[in-house]
Amino acid sequence: MTKPDVSAGAIRLELVELCEAQQFSSAHLRLLETGFDAESHPGLWEYLERRAARAGELLLAHRLRQALLRAGVRSPDIALREARHALKDNQPDRARAYIEDQFGHLPSSPEARILLGVALAAKDRAAALACLDGVESSDADTALLAVDTLRGIGELALARARCEAAQARFPDDRRFTNRLTWIAEGMGDLATASAVVQAQLSGDAAMRGQGLTRLVRLHRRLGDEAGAMAHAATLLKTETNPLQKMRLAVLLGQSRLLEQLVSSLPAHPGLTGRDAEEIAALLMDEGCVGLVLWLWREGIPIGAAAKNLLRRNGFGPGSARAMPGGMEEALSICSPEILFPIRAGSDTEALPPGWPPRLRAEDPILLVNSTLAAGGAERQFVMLARALCENGIAPDRLHAALMSIERDRRHAHFEDDLKALGIHVHDLSRMTVDPLLLPDAQRNRIAMLPTPLRGDVLALWQLAQRLGPAVLHGWQDRSAMAAGIVGQMLAIPRIVLSARNMRPEKRGDSSTRVSHAVYRELINSPTVRMTANATAGARDYEDWLGLPTGKVEVLANAVDEHRFSPAPAKVREDGPIRLVGLFRIVPNKRPLLWLETVAALRQRHGIALAPRIVGTGPLIDEVNRQALRLGLEDLRIDAPQTDPSGIYRDSDAMLLMSSVEGTPNVVLEAQACGLPVAACDVGGVRDALHRRGPDAGLLMRADIGAEEAADALAAWLPGALSAPREGRVAFIRERYSMSALAQLALDLYGGTS
Repeated sequence: MTKPDVSAGAIRLELVELCEAQQFSSAHLRLLETGFDAESHPGLWEYLERRAARAGELLLAHRLRQALLRAGVRSPDIALREARHALKDNQPDRARAYIEDQFGHLPSSPEARILLGVALAAKDRAAALACLDGVESSDADTALLAVDTLRGIGELALARARCEAAQARFPDDRRFTNRLTWIAEGMGDLATASAVVQAQLSGDAAMRGQGLTRLVRLHRRLGDEAGAMAHAATLLKTETNPLQKMRLAVLLGQSRLLEQLVSSLPAHPGLTGRDAEEIAALLMDEGCVGLVLWLWREGIPIGAAAKNLLRRNGFGPGSARAMPGGMEEALSICSPEILFPIRAGSDTEALPPGWPPRLRAEDPILLVNSTLAAGGAERQFVMLARALCENGIAPDRLHAALMSIERDRRHAHFEDDLKALGIHVHDLSRMTVDPLLLPDAQRNRIAMLPTPLRGDVLALWQLAQRLGPAVLHGWQDRSAMAAGIVGQMLAIPRIVLSARNMRPEKRGDSSTRVSHAVYRELINSPTVRMTANATAGARDYEDWLGLPTGKVEVLANAVDEHRFSPAPAKVREDGPIRLVGLFRIVPNKRPLLWLETVAALRQRHGIALAPRIVGTGPLIDEVNRQALRLGLEDLRIDAPQTDPSGIYRDSDAMLLMSSVEGTPNVVLEAQACGLPVAACDVGGVRDALHRRGPDAGLLMRADIGAEEAADALAAWLPGALSAPREGRVAFIRERYSMSALAQLALDLYGGTS
């Protein structure tokens, strides 16, 4: 150590002057030059660390704290700041060690308890919640960290309450308002989310652009396309930041607008390096690899992260894959297409005779779905698992992986039903994902996938690699894509992709290009089979993918005949007809048309009705308003139930007026309970509806209006209500039994030995 040639007092004065001039690195160098090290003069180092941290020189502050810690200097402030740094650096175990060493396992300091809760969240949810319970911080950054942690582990109700409390304590901190918007949207409270965003539109330009983009998304989810387009037009007219416009283009699926915005960037006068890096990240997330390469070639600072990822996959100046010569060539370089074939030779390999091998008694089967929300496809996912368990597959061989089963996001409606089967249930959103476990080549390829496919594949790869299933079955498009890619990477013997009701582009899915590319790649593999749940859905996917008829097979839905069976026969009491609709209250279920039809039945035909809707969704407020306008004050709206059999038995008839359907479970279940059903001729409804004999259902035109529907119902209802119900029940039991579903699935899996 160099002997100091100046006094500690003189050095302290120098440090004060240098810190006042914001010259923190020079102050650090002065300490090193004069030999005043952390061990001999910790006070000087602590002073500089505090000033550097306060000024936002976080890396220098971290280095100073590390020197103090090596010198054996510990204090509450050092522990807190170093724990916060460790959390930002994604090192929760290190953060936990700093906190527990200084404050113990349940700190009395609010900030220490919150930081410990954040550190524990990834591995010990219960302990994290115990730390965060009942503690509030006077520091806005720490309060925000608590909100984000609760939101990250799916505790949205707790996150919302804490966020609202913090918003009251820090009214000028817009970060809490932003978080409240995201939390409300995640909980399905779109009206609150929209109102919060609308109130913030008078802020600065950056906030206004973000707010308008969010309003576009929220109004689209509410089914208000006109409102969404009005906000989009306002943003395009008033926003100058190209990043915000690009986010809007992505949200709307406007590839031409995105192309135009990218092509204008080299001449944009106010483009910052930070915005350029965010634009590159956005484009990579969308799979627009060629556009990022074009920006790189044009000298736009796309950032080190994007350049490193491109180079690792063979792109960039001097790499194996040439830079695009122009915009047209750039547009043709897209992910996931550039990553195919997923496994070399997978589409042409000659498989051994009798491949795939028949399932052995010990072979695991991995079923994958996005969520267990209150939907028909999710219910059928549970039915598939149950059918397999009841038809020879031991529960401990079955694994179900879900992208999310967060209750506050309404992703866990059927969780208890699934777990009751005794099978293994994996929540992929709560798994610790370590990309370093993958081989380099696969890690690099997965990192190039668009989002959210990238995260889905990464999480599922690690689970599938550990389980080694003989069958990987993806249910619905998002899960099917991830399952197909992972199955090919791991050479799983049998991969089943179960699409549900219609091609993604008909649903307005913004990932249509990605799903089309993935399905076209996977369908050529001899180990892959693809299904839909109705003939109409199978033909729709074949047309979309350019496949021969029969390439997409039908895996029909099933009805639990024990749960869904008629109540004991009884004479119907006089009174209004109990007309029920079971559906999500979303635009494609046409709830407003349902109401108008019911009102027309009353007004045009004088039929006494007791209308009831069972469901929830973003249009529920509009449904209540429309019911009052139509004079349907007695409309009853109930929340969905995991077992709706009682609903059918307490009803006289069911009406479904969707514009989009696959094989609607409610049509099958209602008929299994003996209920007459009227529905529009869309998707798989025609196949699902009993249409012969006196107890036949009513199949209406897909584009029928309310008055025409009311006329048809008025003519059909009397006979349908008085006819015997046995024909409907027999129709369902013959075509949609649990044993039939299990046999179809096992045939897809290659059969059992």
